[in-house]
Order: sequence, then structure tokens, then C-alpha cells
Amino acid sequence: MWSSSMVPRYLSEERVPARGTRSRQTARYVGAPKRGTAGLWPARKTWVKPGTITHIPVKGAYTGHGFVTGRPLLYHNHGTQVAQGPAVMVPGEPMTVEVMHLGATPLRLTTDMTGGFIDPYEGPTCEVPRDKIPERDGSSKQEKDSPLPGVDVASVPDEWSGDLRALLKKHAPLWGGSLGLIRGVEHRIRLKPGAVPVRQHPYKAGPLAREREKAEVERMRSMGASEPSTGKWASPVVIVPMPDGSVRFCID
Repeated sequence: MWSSSMVPRYLSEERVPARGTRSRQTARYVGAPKRGTAGLWPARKTWVKPGTITHIPVKGAYTGHGFVTGRPLLYHNHGTQVAQGPAVMVPGEPMTVEVMHLGATPLRLTTDMTGGFIDPYEGPTCEVPRDKIPERDGSSKQEKDSPLPGVDVASVPDEWSGDLRALLKKHAPLWGGSLGLIRGVEHRIRLKPGAVPVRQHPYKAGPLAREREKAEVERMRSMGASEPSTGKWASPVVIVPMPDGSVRFCID
């Protein structure tokens, strides 16, 4: 499984012909170890949409700690690359890898297609028994009363869906619709010498639009997200209607 602290890197050090050229020019993708000693193949047939990052299960003959790298030919031909990083392969169980598809057409990954490689990993490792991982004793009342946000988790691997839902539930109050204000840093805007303040007049609006503007201003004031100002700079407000009937408060 992937380490949660690992930052995926879509790199390889193999030399492949540069895409979009007819010459013998080569491009070098640095940052990965030498080509792996064992191949990785998709555990099942999978379609990958263009311009997406997804997770797919892979299988291979390697077991133990390893370092995953992508297959340069797969990127050269299809614009698809596997994220590189440390991983652990368990005998008889598929391993989940992250795949980025930069191509223009959907790609069908078959079980006989080599998607990447895995090298023996000789760096430091840390294994924690499952019974040593502290369990969280229940949830706070605010977490229990807060609904889960509308997040589509259909593409999340089954082995991660439980942890993801727990994470969303833990931070569910963040999706409660309330605004806030951070006072940890005071921000100042430095003007160029001789700058003249710009104070624009409000846009023309009907009675209904004005009422909605006032309601949004009062709502943000009650939440502490805004406060009255007597500055020399001013910009008009734009109320953008949303498909669900709500409005988006914008500054032009």
C-alpha cells in the first residue's frame, strides 16, 4: 500500500523518443531508480479517462518492500504514467497505484499490459502492528450532528473508502455552511507612489436584487466574515444566481 506521506512523482529516468517529433531526439525523465526488476500489470481491465488521475489495482510476482516506477513506453505511446514511490506488495493480494492520463483519448488497461515496474527497496522502513495503532474513542457531538459533504467517492479504491469516509466525518463541521475569519496574520497592500484610490459606485439593481445583497451582507457580518469599512477604495457587488436557487456574492 502507498505511504500516506508519499508525494507521487510522475517521473522516470528511461530515455524515450520525444513525443511529437520525427527525429531521433530523446528526452530524459530524471528522478527514478533504474528500471524495476519485476513488472506490474493491472489486476482487472480498466478504462482511464483523459485528463484524470485515478487509482487502479495491480499485480506482480514481487513481494515485500519495493519502489514503484512508471513505464516510459506507456507514457510515450499513450501519455499515461504511474506515480513512483515506495510500496509494499503482499503475496496473492493486488496493490493500488496512482495513474495519471495526459492523453487525448480514453485508454483501456488490460491485464496483460505492463504498466510499471517495482525495484527492491533498501531504504529505512517502519512497520507498526495494527493492534498498536490507537483507535479513536467515538466522535464529538458536532461531528455526529454534521452531515457528510456531497463528495463522489466512486473512484476511490475499496480499501481506502472506509478511511476516507472517516476522515470526511471527522472534519464534517467544515462543510456546515458557516464562514469564519482567521486573524493570525494582518495583511497590508503596498501601493505604488502616487496611486489614486478607486471608488466605484454600486451597479444598478432592482428592489429584489438589493434585498438579496443586503441579506448576504448581514449574513456575512453575523458570521464575523466581514465588517463595515470607511476606506477610500470601493468596488461594486455582483450577485450571481446559482442553479440550486442560492446566490454567489462576488466583488467586481
